[in-house]
Amino acid sequence: MGTFISISHKKNESKIIENALNQLTSWIVTLENDIDKINSTPIDTKIYNLVNDTNILLNLADKYHTISDGEYDITINTLTSLYGFNSDEYKTPTADDIAYAKGEIGFDNLILDNNTVIKKSDLKIDLSATGKGYLVDKLAKYLIKNGVEDFIINIGGDMYVKGDRGRRSFNIAIQSPTLDAEFATTLTLKDQAVATSGNYERNIIDKDGNKINHIFSGITLESVNRYQSVSVIADTVEEADSFATVFYLLDLKKIEKLCDEHNVAVMIIDDKSNVIKFCDFEKHENRVNKKLAK
Repeated sequence: MGTFISISHKKNESKIIENALNQLTSWIVTLENDIDKINSTPIDTKIYNLVNDTNILLNLADKYHTISDGEYDITINTLTSLYGFNSDEYKTPTADDIAYAKGEIGFDNLILDNNTVIKKSDLKIDLSATGKGYLVDKLAKYLIKNGVEDFIINIGGDMYVKGDRGRRSFNIAIQSPTLDAEFATTLTLKDQAVATSGNYERNIIDKDGNKINHIFSGITLESVNRYQSVSVIADTVEEADSFATVFYLLDLKKIEKLCDEHNVAVMIIDDKSNVIKFCDFEKHENRVNKKLAK
């Protein structure tokens, strides 16, 4: 997953947490092996024996592809991987490489059939937008099953809050994309998740001075810089993480409609630092940074 992991918990639960993190590592390795298998398998070759987590995530990718009218597309990794966004070595690919990758992209080129996969083009997938949140949810279930009742899991900024701190609630700060080292807002959450997508961390500036953000449209096949950040509160981290990416690709009218349909709350900070909130996001807030525009 290539990101930091932290779990806040009671001192006497350290052994359970250690076991949980070992379990998480196993899940990550297995999932990454399946993704590598899919990405390296030749065209028109049936791919068998994928683990259940992989099949679930592929079907979730299909779901969000439909919800977003094709804007969200896991095969966009065919193009974004050329920029090194999944590593620490960002680069600008050649025009020929970009043109070739764009010709191979398309969720319709990924045939999902009874827990098998066939690629109809030389595509590469990336399940991180749903996968990270999905694994956080699995980790939370593992902790609860083993008697851990009050905790916060934070994996790369995707957070799940379970229970509380005795008589006090857990408070979560959402980073401001423009105010260095400051928060945009803080939230009071219990048995809920929050995740943020944005253009302020993983990006490069090309030779023409254009910002290339790691989130690309599955329709235009171009980098999207519609907003600075999109934060979503949901019952599960998978939903929060997935909708944060999906909403980043959509206009405000569509976001407002979808957040109501799917019972999630959302805060958008647009390219002019205006803050837009839909679906009762405000009811989760306890302290708002007034330096941000309204």
